[in-house]
Amino acid sequence: MKIDPTTQHFKAQIDKPDFTRTLAEPTDTPANRNPVPRLCKSGNIEPLPFSYEDYAQAIDSSSLKDHVFFLDTCFLKRDEIPQCFWDAILQRTICITDLVDYELRHWQSNASVNKGFRDLYLDAKANGHTAIQFLPAPSTDSIEDKATRHYVTLLSLRKEIFNIVRSQLESEKGVVPTEIDVQAQVHKLVRDRGMQIASKGKKDAGKQNFLADEYLIVQAFVFAITSGRDVTVLTRDRDLSEQFYKTVYLVDTHYRSLLLADAYAEQPLNFYSEHELQGSFPAFDQVRSVKIPAGMEYRVLPGGFKFANIHVDRVVESNSDLSMFSLRFCAETEMARVFAAKANTDGLNTEKLGGWNLHRCPHPTMPTSFPSLIAISKDKYCEFNGVRLPLVDTELALTPCERGAAIATKAAAEDLASQDTLQQAIRISSFKIPQRLTVVDSREFSRTSVAAVSLAIEMMEPWTRFLVTSELISLLPNEMRDALSTHDCCVLPSGKDAMNAVKLQANVIEIFESEDDRKIVDYYSALLAHRKMFGRVCELELQKELNRAPTTNQIRRRLQDYCDASCWLRAKDYLERSIDDSSVFDDEKIVVDAFFRAICNGRETVILTQRREVVEQFLTMAKVIESHYRSWAIAMEKGLGLSQYERKDLDGPGFENCFQSNVYRLKLSKEAVNAAMPRKSLEIDVQCWLLEDLLQKQVRAYPVGFPVEPAMVELFKTKSQELLRSAKGLDGRNLHFQWAGTNDANMFGQFWLATDRMIKIGSDYFPSDPRLQLSIAEVPAMDLVIMTAHEKQLPFPWAVQARAEKLREDRKRSRKRNRRSS
Repeated sequence: MKIDPTTQHFKAQIDKPDFTRTLAEPTDTPANRNPVPRLCKSGNIEPLPFSYEDYAQAIDSSSLKDHVFFLDTCFLKRDEIPQCFWDAILQRTICITDLVDYELRHWQSNASVNKGFRDLYLDAKANGHTAIQFLPAPSTDSIEDKATRHYVTLLSLRKEIFNIVRSQLESEKGVVPTEIDVQAQVHKLVRDRGMQIASKGKKDAGKQNFLADEYLIVQAFVFAITSGRDVTVLTRDRDLSEQFYKTVYLVDTHYRSLLLADAYAEQPLNFYSEHELQGSFPAFDQVRSVKIPAGMEYRVLPGGFKFANIHVDRVVESNSDLSMFSLRFCAETEMARVFAAKANTDGLNTEKLGGWNLHRCPHPTMPTSFPSLIAISKDKYCEFNGVRLPLVDTELALTPCERGAAIATKAAAEDLASQDTLQQAIRISSFKIPQRLTVVDSREFSRTSVAAVSLAIEMMEPWTRFLVTSELISLLPNEMRDALSTHDCCVLPSGKDAMNAVKLQANVIEIFESEDDRKIVDYYSALLAHRKMFGRVCELELQKELNRAPTTNQIRRRLQDYCDASCWLRAKDYLERSIDDSSVFDDEKIVVDAFFRAICNGRETVILTQRREVVEQFLTMAKVIESHYRSWAIAMEKGLGLSQYERKDLDGPGFENCFQSNVYRLKLSKEAVNAAMPRKSLEIDVQCWLLEDLLQKQVRAYPVGFPVEPAMVELFKTKSQELLRSAKGLDGRNLHFQWAGTNDANMFGQFWLATDRMIKIGSDYFPSDPRLQLSIAEVPAMDLVIMTAHEKQLPFPWAVQARAEKLREDRKRSRKRNRRSS
């Protein structure tokens, strides 16, 4: 049997889904039904053997009690249908649209098939029936009727495209075009799938039932979404499948556009800077193209929703054998908001942007050429059959461009999906963030299996990017490698990719305006590198004091006077490295890369490592980013003036080393600081998974996570424009947030306002290292102080152990001193 163009296009989508998700099997699926992904199309791409007896049995066993069947004219008139089918369907609800009723007028008066149901049909029209509803033609100004007319008009464009194209060609050329020219232009617009609709429209022009198919599909759609009931359209006509396929795309695209508009109106900082669209876009009077975070069209979906499944089941006869093609869409009742927006704005996707529209798909070619861009526009319109249509919508209705709801899902394999393994995987892959901008860590190692870690990788969001440290890649079991192959994964910092060739820092600074802004990446790399090199700083300090080279033990003790006891392992690692070891700053590169990928591209990012130093630097980066972000937000707050700050003397504790001018301090409560932060910010997880003992049966796992926000891009832009300061408009001064370090529950932290003292890279306090290639020459001193001060907050179990060991050593030294003095 030849497969029609609609099914061929649907098959191509299934073969190349937008992404694949691994999900735990749902536990709330109704009896005898398979789970379906949210807002996704599904169906059979090959004809399935069909009998009315089996179908009736499936209705009894699988459909919900309030399931609704919309009957097409050809389904009723063509063949005799067994009574068992009518018995089953009458236990649910049957809907007949106005135009289907019109097309059945001869069958009603002189039925040759299905006479028993015809008699029941006529009685229902006259006296009513609990199982049969007759839907009137949309004629009121209700939201549902306006939305129905809007989508019917869009679907009708392909049916009337011959007349439309003929008029356009005649207007452009000044002569009546030939039918060959018209045919060629029509095919160019609507392709093979649209030609079957266009040819039927050309043939049926002028008939009263001209739009019967379109009204049947759209009314079924509106009924399902507004009532929350599953709906099936029963037909023998392949045009119904095609019109259903197009309706799904239009409504789904408009729904995601509406939700993106909600999110943009609520917080524009969750979106990235505007991008210039290449090419001609005549559908707009004005347009701004905006980059969205990865997966944003899925992130904005409402948490509370109700499924409303919509089916088109098409019965096909071939050589006296019956078969069925079925298309399904898992809609949700929240899509009714699209109908309200279309009705209330005369065609827009949103009511939130003050007359501007938002298009998730601004042009039929956009999904493949610019998948991460949306358009915020002042639309151009055309009026067709009394309905105002945005030109963008007409392009999407005419062109076979369907995409965006194709999601392949697979359940966790049975050998991986034991309850214990599943729970371990969830524990590794997801964190419960107690509050915004908060590091989440395990506090202790967990013993788990390679299977659980592999499943955790598969269960991460499909747009998650994995960065694997180069020394770990050779140790990964095949099971874990296979899981990583389902995601974008690269090995850093070597720049050599084991799966998809992605170079170090690729796509990181694309959000900035120029290559000069790369200095912000180098700035954070320098801060982390200084933390690793701090043992060298202590060594130079002791050399000046002692006039000789200090011992290793002296360096360690001096370092621990400033920092946490566990930092000695990191410092020792640096001091013992050969000057020819180019990998000395690999830990810092991968951490900075992960944070910038997540913030600037909106992609969840996970580092896989076996080095504890990477986890420590990850926490440091999180703390530094948080400190700068809070300073930026407070500086942006209009109500904060200098009068609210407390004046401090420059000779205060350590101030002379950090600042050049008068110092001011502002103490704020947590509530005040949080109130100044951007509202409704999108959180994007950055994680670091420490994996040890990979060659053993039980893996030691220690995951750490931190939520970053797209608004942090504005912080980076400020730093780029303000000589690494976190604030604008403060007369060259900088604002620094520092954790309070106090037991005062009302004080969250303190903000220091002053002119920075800059530390030159290459000075004793920031020794030069030829392996640290930087585009900046100095950094603010206070940044280095804040990083050093946070050392003692390290929550990791190895840090706790190091503190305990240092405490024992200090007690021993104290006892020795006491014995000598006595």
